[in-house]
Amino acid sequence: MSGQLSPVGGTSCSSPAFSGIVGLLNSYRLEAGLKPLGFLNPLIYKMAKEFPEAFQDITQGNNKCTEMGCASTCEGFTATKGWDPVSGVGTPNFEKMLEYLKKLDARNAAKRQPALSVRFVGAEEVVAVREVFANPPAAATPHYEDPNTTGSCQSGEVDVQIQGIQGKMCAPKCSAAGTCPTDVPSGVTARPTCALQGMGGKYCALVCSPSTDERSLRAGDAQCGTNASCKAISGTGICTYDK
Repeated sequence: MSGQLSPVGGTSCSSPAFSGIVGLLNSYRLEAGLKPLGFLNPLIYKMAKEFPEAFQDITQGNNKCTEMGCASTCEGFTATKGWDPVSGVGTPNFEKMLEYLKKLDARNAAKRQPALSVRFVGAEEVVAVREVFANPPAAATPHYEDPNTTGSCQSGEVDVQIQGIQGKMCAPKCSAAGTCPTDVPSGVTARPTCALQGMGGKYCALVCSPSTDERSLRAGDAQCGTNASCKAISGTGICTYDK
């Protein structure tokens, strides 16, 4: 304390110090548009395994003594290499923890990115696109219709399936300003949003949930209309039609 060593018993000093470190890590995530860390134990063990530099392993000492001194009747544990009851995985190194967390977030973002790409359904992608535009349903059909029911999508839309997501949908192209058609099938209350990108263009989808927790997704099912449900994709929920 203030440049001097001072014995401290219990966790009255270490707990608020570590809480401050976690607060700084959460500040980074919030500034990056990410959620707070939440329950830390899985992350701590994962970090210790993949990036041991984030912790200083304590291999000597024990917790048999307190700030009041030592006695033959005191009991406790002895520190050892790796995890131990005295210091857990070790003392934290904030800079290294932040370095690991940034790398982990970047890795997770890269894994999620392919889910945003659009795959055209059909034996040949180019043929599928031509068929969509050549054989549209009647002009009165609203956008975002069910391709399983109509057999095809209307002019200006593509019959798409998002990689890793079950179901299909008709997706109109976003305008140059990023806006989407607002005419939706009867019973649909999900929000048309320019949310998909692939095959050289951006496409609209019906966003039914602002998050991917199960409760929000199931509440979003009611916004998708007949034969459709709310599916999780990259932090949000979109409507796709089930077969």
